[in-house]
Amino acid sequence: MFSKEIVSLPSLVEIDSPIIVCGDIHGQYTDLLRIFKKFGKPPSKKFLFLGDYVDRGDNSLEVILLLLALKLKYPEYIFLLRGNHELKHINKIYGFQEEIKQRILDTNLMFSIYEEFNRLFSFFPLAGLVSKKVLCMHGGISSKIKSLNCITCDLLWADPDKAVKLYEPNTARGVSSLFGQDALVQFCKKLNIDLVIRGHQVCQTGFDVLFEGHLITVFSASDYDEELKNLAGVIFIDKNSYVFPISLKCPKTEKEKVVYKKRNELTIDKVN
Repeated sequence: MFSKEIVSLPSLVEIDSPIIVCGDIHGQYTDLLRIFKKFGKPPSKKFLFLGDYVDRGDNSLEVILLLLALKLKYPEYIFLLRGNHELKHINKIYGFQEEIKQRILDTNLMFSIYEEFNRLFSFFPLAGLVSKKVLCMHGGISSKIKSLNCITCDLLWADPDKAVKLYEPNTARGVSSLFGQDALVQFCKKLNIDLVIRGHQVCQTGFDVLFEGHLITVFSASDYDEELKNLAGVIFIDKNSYVFPISLKCPKTEKEKVVYKKRNELTIDKVN
């Protein structure tokens, strides 16, 4: 049985500011630890994560286990939304299943743990509403969303596009839609919100402000793209709902780096 702090949450969670909003982590445990080191961790600070905790990076297990432990201990200070990589047919391909396979050497136990993680992910909320004015999700908006009670898969997959006026098919991802500035302005007006914050796409500075300030993309995994050499970013929303995007500089010296156990020191051979 999973904890009520996780399985009892609605698809849309309402949260008060101040809060720190974090984008994709993608198994980059050092970035997660750097965020906590810089800003503090629950319960001294409140956090909202927008999904994509697993896949691509080397330490998905450390990332998701730490976040789950904090959620269980401080349920009112950390909120975990679902990203598209918290879908089984995605994380089966992009690294999470393989990481568990390499580290949990008992085959039956490995498959059991993998299935339980994905069952747990299915309980994660899809969106968070901060101080009733800032709507946060992993992907983006959709023409199908008519009210805050109507939550769809587009929240996991949709992307903004400056060349699109309203909505167009998202052919690059093969699912969901692209949305433009006019669509976003209409969406915010209809739902009586000021701003949408989402993750899902890498940003050079860790964040990207679009559509005349009505949309912010935040991405919290640094150097995710080897050519782009992007910074990690977070967004701070203060008690008055003012929004401050923040870039995190990459550590330049050994003293600045966060140390943790490597993967090969964290394996399970067999459980009797």
